[in-house]
Amino acid sequence: MAVANFIPEVWSKKLLKIFDKTCVMKKLVNTNYEGEIKKAGDTVHVRTFGDVTINDYTRDMVIQFETLADPMSDLTIDQQKYFAFKVDDLDKAQSDISILEGYAARAAIAIRDVVDTRLFYPECFQYLSVYYGTQPEAG
Repeated sequence: MAVANFIPEVWSKKLLKIFDKTCVMKKLVNTNYEGEIKKAGDTVHVRTFGDVTINDYTRDMVIQFETLADPMSDLTIDQQKYFAFKVDDLDKAQSDISILEGYAARAAIAIRDVVDTRLFYPECFQYLSVYYGTQPEAG
């Protein structure tokens, strides 16, 4: 008897818990738009407030009003990753440890490494290239 409908629900909760606890860069990036992203290829238009200039003031001066800017950035969802494994019902029943939990934990670590590398690498080597003049290839 297969329990295909049960496994993904339990697995995904454990996976996210492990991922959230161990991912370094996730704590440093803005995730406000996660709920608005439905599928790959989506574009999220991120509206922000522009900078405001601070000027010197002297008594009785004529105040110059600044024209406000409304900058916008586009966040295109162009990265997709996945993993897949199957645990046989017989192996699951006969194992004295949770095979599913163990491999879900390993998968969370693997995803964490991919996410951290993807987020950290460009920022790190952007600064290093200023000092060394070249940017090494991602690996």
